[in-house]
Amino acid sequence: MAFAEALGFDASDALAILRETPATSAALEAKGEKMAKRDFNPPQARLSQHLKDVRLIRQLAEEIGAATPLSDAHQTLLKRAEALGLGESDNAAVIEALRRGNL
Repeated sequence: MAFAEALGFDASDALAILRETPATSAALEAKGEKMAKRDFNPPQARLSQHLKDVRLIRQLAEEIGAATPLSDAHQTLLKRAEALGLGESDNAAVIEALRRGNL
């Protein structure tokens, strides 16, 4: 969605298109409207809680020597969103880290 917005598309239009493609998902259905409308409060699940969980996953993976490149990228996005002051917002606010770039 952030990529579509960067190309000049409206977020709601991008969401409607994504819903009609193989890119649709349960996560898109659960969080897509929040992302399109930038409506992150009240939270269904706090971004800071999501970040804590990803940190725990990465910690365990490190302990057993497992590579987690996607979780690494996930944590980077969540940390950036938290640094933007969105920790108490819904975890859909992670899109703001993408919208604002500089990752």
